[in-house]
Amino acid sequence: MSGRIVGAGLFIATCAVLPAIAQTTNTNCYTSYGQTYCRSTTQADPWVGAPDPNAFQRGYQNGALMGQQMTNAIEAARQRRAQQQATQEQIDRANRQREAGNMVAEGKCAEAKSYALREGDFELAHGVDEACAQAPALSVK
Repeated sequence: MSGRIVGAGLFIATCAVLPAIAQTTNTNCYTSYGQTYCRSTTQADPWVGAPDPNAFQRGYQNGALMGQQMTNAIEAARQRRAQQQATQEQIDRANRQREAGNMVAEGKCAEAKSYALREGDFELAHGVDEACAQAPALSVK
């Protein structure tokens, strides 16, 4: 993926440093018998506005820099997404713990353990077992 990004940046940067072919206009004037006559000719001049010899290297470096900036931006977005996802998982876990804790407090240990297992939270199921074992009077209901 990052190879394509660097390649795209290199292409854009290279095109930015290439010159357009310039045109030059030469005008020759002369006077004959008190009259001034001028003649203009236009020619394409490939050397006018040509880049310096290091233009390709500079374009490559600019493209690589743009590619690296894009890669950094993508990585930062991935990190933000991972952090948001981790935060949501923590919220979901806290909600499961609260729900199971309410069931244990009501003496519904079997339901609390079943809930934790249905949610795939084996650590919570183990915690429910420990809480119910410490308070045997709650599991009577």
